[in-house]
Amino acid sequence: MGKKPVYNLIVEDRYGTITDEYTFEEGELIIGRSKQSDVILPSDNVSRKHARIFTAEGGCFVEDLSSSNGVFVNGKRIQERQELRDRFVVRIGDYHIHFNGGVPEKEEEQIYLRLVGLNLVAADEIFEIKSVASLLGRGKDCAVTIVDPSVSRVHAKITYLQGGVLKIEDNNSSNGTFLNAERIKSAILAEGDKLRLGNVEFLVEIPSAETAETEPGKLHGLLHRLASFVMERQVKILWGVTLFALALVVTLLVLYVPEFLGKRGAQAPEVKEARQVQEQAAEVKKIDIAGAMKEIEAFLKEKDLDRAVAALEKIKAEAPFDQAVRKMENRLIREREAFKRISEAFQKFSKNEDVGGAIRQLKGVEKESVYFGDAEMELNFIKDELTKKRKQICSSGTGKKCREVLQNLLILDPENKEIKKKLGIK
Repeated sequence: MGKKPVYNLIVEDRYGTITDEYTFEEGELIIGRSKQSDVILPSDNVSRKHARIFTAEGGCFVEDLSSSNGVFVNGKRIQERQELRDRFVVRIGDYHIHFNGGVPEKEEEQIYLRLVGLNLVAADEIFEIKSVASLLGRGKDCAVTIVDPSVSRVHAKITYLQGGVLKIEDNNSSNGTFLNAERIKSAILAEGDKLRLGNVEFLVEIPSAETAETEPGKLHGLLHRLASFVMERQVKILWGVTLFALALVVTLLVLYVPEFLGKRGAQAPEVKEARQVQEQAAEVKKIDIAGAMKEIEAFLKEKDLDRAVAALEKIKAEAPFDQAVRKMENRLIREREAFKRISEAFQKFSKNEDVGGAIRQLKGVEKESVYFGDAEMELNFIKDELTKKRKQICSSGTGKKCREVLQNLLILDPENKEIKKKLGIK
């Protein structure tokens, strides 16, 4: 008897950030806004008890629990329980839940990505990523274990998303995660990328990535196979040599004669015209990409993330592997993260919940972000409010509430000697 399938849920919020992950073999998970839910989705458009995902009859199903805004599977609202298949996407409110149905024991596991070690302890090692969510780090519980002092225990995470997208996220590592020499918090991986965790480098290989082969390349391969065919069947040596020589002559003619004639100006007018059209088309495409990048930059200056993302999706359809497009995609991921930090910090401070955490989130917004100024304004506002509270609460001594205010002020200004002294910190 084969072992039970393992089901995996990856929760993604409206900004594309992975917020949670659940793995189970059987049973039931209640999804909703309520803190009593198994999967908590804190949003106003999610009902307190919105849906349930459960196992039955050898499969896994999702069911709407009479929610206000419904449950959608692969973009369609369900009216009754719906069986879930591998890589289905369930939408509840602003959240997308990516479902991985597990691989039966006899089926071959899918390899989403390979990491080829380039140096240090990983040199010449090949690590295969076979799960929709995989941890990378020094810890033994990681899918990819890298025993190097520059690598954190849980250094980074690779997630396979809908549409074949592979996303890597840094897990607040000590020495950082770098993609093509650029330090990243979150980014999209592509074939041929150079990934570095701490000091350990890898080459990214994506088995499903298509590689274009030129016609001369195909011809070389065909001739090579033909020569092998002749030799393997022990055809007379003289005939084999003759055939191979003939093949070599044909290859040289195909590869070099057109180029030689082109240099001598012997190309037909229609060939020249076709090349000019191709060059002009390529130039237009470059201009379009550059123009799209300027348009996205303009949306970012206006802090209109939705329109920036929509504009990027259009140009991605035309040039998915263009370096400028991929760089902008990674930047938008960081901008969404910055916006999320500010929103969550505002909620925490306005509800007087975890003020210190709100300050840390705001201080984590990068200087390069278009939201850096907003974060600074929010920090100044919090500082003014805390200073007022300090005058009100700390005038009669340093009680519990006063110490809490002072500790939060110290998070804002870690070098404040006066506050350190009042808290007894040297």
